Amino acid sequence: MKHRYILRSLICLSLLSAAGESFAQCTEAKDADMAKYKRLTETQDAQGCSQCAMLSLYFCSAKYCATAEDKRKVGAMISACKRNIQNMGQPYCCPELVTREPQWGSMVGNSSPATVNSGSGSPEPASPSLDYATPSGSSGDESVDKATELVKAAMPLLNQIINPEGTSQGLSSGNPPANYKVPSSSYSDNQTFNKTTEFIEAATPFINQLSANMQARREEEERQRLEQLKKEQAAAEAKARWMQLIANRKKLISSFPDGKTPLSSQPKAIKEVFFFVYSHEPASIGNQNPVLHVSNVFSMTRHQDGTWPFKANLMEQVQKSAAGLSLTLSGFYTDKASALDQQQYLSSRAGEYGFILKSISHTPKKPAVASDSGETDFWGNANTDTKSTTNPKTSSDKAEAKVDFWGNPVKD
Repeated sequence: MKHRYILRSLICLSLLSAAGESFAQCTEAKDADMAKYKRLTETQDAQGCSQCAMLSLYFCSAKYCATAEDKRKVGAMISACKRNIQNMGQPYCCPELVTREPQWGSMVGNSSPATVNSGSGSPEPASPSLDYATPSGSSGDESVDKATELVKAAMPLLNQIINPEGTSQGLSSGNPPANYKVPSSSYSDNQTFNKTTEFIEAATPFINQLSANMQARREEEERQRLEQLKKEQAAAEAKARWMQLIANRKKLISSFPDGKTPLSSQPKAIKEVFFFVYSHEPASIGNQNPVLHVSNVFSMTRHQDGTWPFKANLMEQVQKSAAGLSLTLSGFYTDKASALDQQQYLSSRAGEYGFILKSISHTPKKPAVASDSGETDFWGNANTDTKSTTNPKTSSDKAEAKVDFWGNPVKD
């Protein structure tokens, strides 16, 4: 029984020195959900589906979580990501992920050795081949290198324990001879037992150190993995905020469509209407700080014949105050207060959304005053072509001339 324990200890030492722990990486190439929502992020909904891609990454990571601390951290990320998706409103890009629960630790230990039934009713680890192949070069871990040397040095001793009578096939072949039987007399060999015990005692510190190093590596890998998760989540959230900012900018501009001047059918009581203009470059809407030009509020007066100036004529006058800009007319507003409210709303919201505000100053042309006769042209200007019906030269200003029968003047 003691020798069986010794043999198993040496086998464990061999496995610890040769095997390493690795975690499967969560990438689009290995995880179908991550690949799916990466594709949807690029082709359909950059904002909503990017959150789903992040959630699928967290679900993948949960499969490799073994400790309570890991589950707590990743679980918090999953809950936060679900809330973000729900806050965006229906329809969700990934309704099946919003209701899914993580499969904690389902991939942990998948690389563990296979088990066999020892005949006692309980499975035992399958014994690996003891044909130990020494790794070439150094592993870079002092405890691993020392443990490897111990295992290599132990092979003759193991062969002697299992085959003390000099059987030609020993442990180095990887399999015992077909007619192999453990001689009961070998277990009474105190000298061999003592040497083996001494070897195990010498190897124990290295086994412990190797185990501690492997645990430290696992913890460091897990720390780096969680740190990477946080960075990716922060990047995804920053991208989502940026996409939302651009969407807000577009929505703000679209809420101020190009206006028009009133028609003659407007109530005659309305004599004056109000406008303002603004200008921006649509191609720059995604820049860090696009420029938005906004004018002051200005008025337009109705003609005396009840008509209004055409929009083209109005814009021609305003364009002189904003040379080189493509202007959008906002209005008309029937009262100045409403125009001022909308102009200030546009300016304040634009500032919140990262626009750089620049002003346009426009002073409208004063309408011409009509003549006393009340006659005006189509634009409401006084008609200067009206001729006087009174002859400036009267009979009182000039003496009546003498004429002959034919009407010719007669000289005195």
